[in-house]
Amino acid sequence: MRSYYEDKPATYYGHVRLELLRLLDPSRRFAEALELGCGAGETLRFLLEHGLASRAVGVEMMPEAARQASQHVSEVFAEDADAWSRLPRGVTAPDLIIVADVLEHLVDPWAVLGRLRALQPAGGVLLLSIPNTQHFSVSLPLLLGGRWRYVPEGILDRTHLRFFGREGVDELLRGAGYVPERWDHVSGPRGRLLVRWSLGLLRPWLARQYLVRCRAL
Repeated sequence: MRSYYEDKPATYYGHVRLELLRLLDPSRRFAEALELGCGAGETLRFLLEHGLASRAVGVEMMPEAARQASQHVSEVFAEDADAWSRLPRGVTAPDLIIVADVLEHLVDPWAVLGRLRALQPAGGVLLLSIPNTQHFSVSLPLLLGGRWRYVPEGILDRTHLRFFGREGVDELLRGAGYVPERWDHVSGPRGRLLVRWSLGLLRPWLARQYLVRCRAL
């Protein structure tokens, strides 16, 4: 499985997740940010450089990406998210946790999310990005032709172990002790236009990813 991750392009690990950060209250500042699957640490670096977080800790299983992240964030742990969540180190009470396209790679995302919630104070923020399996590129081939084909990158990425639609994402979050406060999605300019024209009715089939800001209960 690790070889599949090693085949990913450099951009897979090295860009700022601005589409997630836009969900934050622009006036809020965080004492401690934690990101699971931080890649090269660019999102955490952005938080530090813009004064949005005083301290930023990353967890990243790919050694080279973790090495790059360690050059500009507070602390990085080079291990997979499940292993780190079983023995969390480097944080005290992170009031911001970012989990961007990670949970679908885990055997038990429910348990990992529950462990993350246990680290956060009440009122803390979780930012989540997760692929939407109901997207038409997956659901239509399955419905019309029985096709479910794994690919190197995308919703049916061959490194994905779990699959969710919006209802499943909502259940996952609430079961771990989070309340979704703001939802957004990734669908491209044309897709977003169609979602607006349909008053949101087409969102389940046009959203490639769901982006969610949650509050820890």
